[in-house]
Amino acid sequence: MELASRADSLGFAERTKKNLLYIEQAKSGGQDVHVVTQIVNSSLGLIVFPWEARADKAIRGKLLADLYELGWPVWQEKPSSKGLGQLICGLRNAIAHRNVQFSSEDRAASKVIITFASEHRDWHATISAYDLKNFCFEFIKFIENEVG
Repeated sequence: MELASRADSLGFAERTKKNLLYIEQAKSGGQDVHVVTQIVNSSLGLIVFPWEARADKAIRGKLLADLYELGWPVWQEKPSSKGLGQLICGLRNAIAHRNVQFSSEDRAASKVIITFASEHRDWHATISAYDLKNFCFEFIKFIENEVG
């Protein structure tokens, strides 16, 4: 199956997801790779690029509570975002301004908590690296299915 153009945000996201899964596979095969680092790097292609290309009403109007009920990973935020668009906008800004912190140097994604913060630290959100990966996958699936 041929991938969409990398110039398209969904094509870029497909390639990003493929690369992330490859790194996870390499890690499980004993290779010296950094899955947590790759998950955060992948958030650029799986959250930021699609958001910038498709920040529309379908994303902005989706309530986080509804997504959490569907099994999406839950973020710990202060103050809490009501909608998916508000959360994604905060994440985009934190990533763009390098306001990302890690709880440890552990290589296990389930053991590392990542904190994203606004430039002035008046908002922050935390999630495990493992859940960030799953959130990214749910978000890109949502983009493909709901926004396309």
